[in-house]
Amino acid sequence: MRLPASRSCRTSCLLTRIAVNMLMGKKVDTSKLGGVNGLSFVIPLAAVITKDNLDEGLKMCEGKPDAYLLDNIMTDEEVQQYFTQ
Repeated sequence: MRLPASRSCRTSCLLTRIAVNMLMGKKVDTSKLGGVNGLSFVIPLAAVITKDNLDEGLKMCEGKPDAYLLDNIMTDEEVQQYFTQ
């Protein structure tokens, strides 16, 4: 199954930024990792849509194509939070 372009770009862009930082010798701040085993980069959600804010969520996607993905791309500054300074 192929991901929509926006989703695959977001993921690959983020993974590339993380990999480049690691290849440059930056150390991962393990206190910022999470997941079941505590070894995962946990990416913040662009928006959380629930039954309580569904109308607001639908308005955010108004006029977008059916395959639109409500998402964002982390800036380099946001990626840096996963590394020690």
